[in-house]
Amino acid sequence: MIDHLSYSSIETYQLCPRSWWHRYVDKTPAPASPALVFGTAFHNAVEQAIAESQAPRLCWRPRWREALALYDAIDWRDDSEVSLLDLGEAMLSDPQVEAHIAALAVMSLGGEPLIETRFEMQVPGVPVPVVGFIDLIESDGVPGDLKTANRAWPENRAHSALQATIYIAALEAMGYDMNPERRFRYRIFTKSAAPQIQVLETERTGEDIAWMQRQVAEVWSAIEAGWFGANTNTWKCSPRWCEYWSACEGGRIPRGQAD
Repeated sequence: MIDHLSYSSIETYQLCPRSWWHRYVDKTPAPASPALVFGTAFHNAVEQAIAESQAPRLCWRPRWREALALYDAIDWRDDSEVSLLDLGEAMLSDPQVEAHIAALAVMSLGGEPLIETRFEMQVPGVPVPVVGFIDLIESDGVPGDLKTANRAWPENRAHSALQATIYIAALEAMGYDMNPERRFRYRIFTKSAAPQIQVLETERTGEDIAWMQRQVAEVWSAIEAGWFGANTNTWKCSPRWCEYWSACEGGRIPRGQAD
């Protein structure tokens, strides 16, 4: 029984309905990717450093251990537990990263920093809410998200991100009025011992929000109709990138043929 959607579940369905079915309906066991484990630990370490005014490197190892414990199996591929532990420590010890995190000012409510702010949003025509957590609401009122990535983002990725549209719309639905320009801010840390930090800001319009609502409604309609075909034309449909490759019928269909 699906009782809510999230931006990640919506994007998963749009990328491959069969993958969505494996994850959210069948709950097919699958190993976590190193990128997911690393991103979870790094994200939580940065948020702890901001909330507690700590040196980021001191938050890393406890958050790394917690991230490892979240997953029953991890497919390390070309990485290893030790190499990623060391990478996270190097990144969070980098003077540029330390200074960037120390300068991040987060809005407070009732004395508590607005970190991991939960929301529920109703979308017209969709009986279940869209639920999520906003990483940060910065002191200028702009919500934001922390990312790790192998390389810098192209700017248009922020402008087209469904996540930003959902989060902006959700805050508005909650009565939040501190962001009249409907801005959203991504902070991307590239994964290297000398990381690059990108700050990409994007804005949304009422038309963007209406488009997002149509996208969510279309995904829900397809789920209700039971359409879970494999998308064999996506980059993810390969044994390297799809965690459900061995269990998925789509993995046994010649590339380019529809399910």
